[in-house]
Amino acid sequence: MIQTKYLSEMGKRVLVIASVLMLTVVGIACVQSKPDFSESSKEDGALVRLIMGVLDGQHYEPIKINDKFSQRAFDAFLKNLDTYKRYLIASDVESLKKYRNKIDDEIEEMSFPLLDEANKIIEKRTKDTEGFIEDVLKHPFDFSKKETVEFDEDKLTYCESKSDLKERWRKVLKYQVLSRIDNKEALLKKQKEKADTAYKAMTFAEIEIEAREGVQKSYKDLYQRLNQLDYEDRKRVFINSFVELFDPHTSYFPPKDKEDFDIGMSGQLEGIGATLSVKDGYVKVMSIVPGSASWKQGDLKEGDLILKVAQKDDAPVDIVNMRLDEAIRLIRGKKGTEVRLTVKKLDGEVQVVPIIRDVVVIEAGFAKSSIISQEGKKLGLIHLPKFYADFGKINGRSCAADIAKEVKKLKKNKVDGILIDLRNNGGGSLQDVVEMVGYFIPSGPVVQVKQRHRPAYGMRDDDDGKTIYDGPLLVMVNEYSASASEIFAAAIKDYKRGVIIGSKSTFGKGTVQRFIDLNQFAQGGQGLGAIKLTTQKFYRINGESTQLKGVEPHIVLPDAYMNFDLGERELNEALKWDEISPKIYREWDKQPDFTSLIEQSKSRLGESQDYFSTMEKYAEWLKEKSDDNLYHLDTSAFHAENDKYEKEAEQFDAINDYKSDLEIDLMLVDPVTEKDSADYTRYEAWGKKVQKDPYINESFQVFLNMIE
Repeated sequence: MIQTKYLSEMGKRVLVIASVLMLTVVGIACVQSKPDFSESSKEDGALVRLIMGVLDGQHYEPIKINDKFSQRAFDAFLKNLDTYKRYLIASDVESLKKYRNKIDDEIEEMSFPLLDEANKIIEKRTKDTEGFIEDVLKHPFDFSKKETVEFDEDKLTYCESKSDLKERWRKVLKYQVLSRIDNKEALLKKQKEKADTAYKAMTFAEIEIEAREGVQKSYKDLYQRLNQLDYEDRKRVFINSFVELFDPHTSYFPPKDKEDFDIGMSGQLEGIGATLSVKDGYVKVMSIVPGSASWKQGDLKEGDLILKVAQKDDAPVDIVNMRLDEAIRLIRGKKGTEVRLTVKKLDGEVQVVPIIRDVVVIEAGFAKSSIISQEGKKLGLIHLPKFYADFGKINGRSCAADIAKEVKKLKKNKVDGILIDLRNNGGGSLQDVVEMVGYFIPSGPVVQVKQRHRPAYGMRDDDDGKTIYDGPLLVMVNEYSASASEIFAAAIKDYKRGVIIGSKSTFGKGTVQRFIDLNQFAQGGQGLGAIKLTTQKFYRINGESTQLKGVEPHIVLPDAYMNFDLGERELNEALKWDEISPKIYREWDKQPDFTSLIEQSKSRLGESQDYFSTMEKYAEWLKEKSDDNLYHLDTSAFHAENDKYEKEAEQFDAINDYKSDLEIDLMLVDPVTEKDSADYTRYEAWGKKVQKDPYINESFQVFLNMIE
């Protein structure tokens, strides 16, 4: 995602709508208790009208709110409500269809009977299906009966009756139990062959009971979460069903969702530094973040169950059976404040653990580097998982500043080239990517940005005529490199500054999003949330949009998803591809010999009989298997199908066994003296991952060709 740091003044139309709604919207902040599922409020209607006004005034390509819009919104809401058609029955859908042409009218009237009725129905069906599951799992299944189950939701229709729905659930549950039985039998067989001391002989009946109980337990946890959904959750789904019709990157964010988004973008939060989940109604500690407040305090451990939360000397709040997001918000808090957790240890002891909250840095989300070497040549590798920026703080941490530091470290270690890994990087800060491109070119435009009804303008680097690094440069991308990653790769490609390596194309997201805080329209109001909407499209300096098409690398390497339609082009409501006039720019005067590098790489891949040749076959096989979602439910056919699958999969073992002979030196870049530290363990694991990465190895071979 691309996000701009500063919000422009709202359009006139939005301000007019806001002023009309002001008195009504102010009331939202004053509501102390949430309405129940039976009744949507006028405050909600005012909120929706405000959101639609902002979209009409500020979205890059607004849409008409009419009956056609209503039909699309209704269909989207229905799909969001029950994606796999396991809750609603045909009569439920039929009863809701009377609203299919009326969502535009509901927005105008600021009342949502569709949401009210849908909430009542889905709440009832949730209770029905919970009963179905409990009833079905009371008894063993007949695994000799020949039948199948379909998991492709597009091939399914809504069940005609509750008994049909129960039958659909029976098949789903039978498949899940059968899968657990198969996994357990395979594990026992392996343990027996290896004379594992953990091996314990079990009859089929014992395995079946264990599998059934396991499925029952997982659904008990699921329904505990489903039963905790409240009106606000349903309202968010409803609102986004029509907000997301504008484009796939436009969404409404309630306050708590916006807070989580900001944490993800900044890479840090203030709290105790523990990963939590819910198990049997208890909040369980899954892991402790190295270097965090919990890690330093030392008493909180993996596996602990948190029973109560107290803010220093305040009375503790019982969080057993509480929603996880609500429990987390009690535990999270400002740096320097104290939280006291009542925890149950693995041995059953109950203990109060006081922790002084601190900034939790999510290191996995930040840039890091290493040095790869072979034949006396050194390539600096920089991994950037996202274009992060702490927009909430002046001089907050940013990826551009971090990348500059990593490049300088690598230069100090006299590397012969730099490889920037942007695979799976979904984007982020627009300003930071523009600044980053400027590290590698002397001056010039980086990207063109176009707003609705306005001519495109170019965003440039600092124009100081200087670079931080002017040596050989490579950039790795894949089909999940999106937005800001595509701006960076496109600029490097258009300037012919470096070689782009990766899958057949990047994601294809060529739009810019902006957050608009809805609270600014309510005098003293809070709790309205924010709207993230597409306000601009960006274009390469050659005039082409990256929207839908993405960026095609110079050197394309086979990967598992090469035969799938992935990225922006598979998303509903994606904006169109187009192009504008190119900018004037000067290509790099020491550009690589692209033709030669491409031919040399193709030659290597053509001669290779291991990883990449195997990957091409695997990609074909994977696509073929993905199109079949019909599964057998009798043991003989199930095992025959699984045996065939496993036998076919054996031919692709070379993919998992791959290991290069590259030398990875992490410590030259970031010396870690304590070998028992969390930092050392993390860096060591990354080094092993790099060594087993064939795409990095081929990039290194391209680099060697570049410097010959």
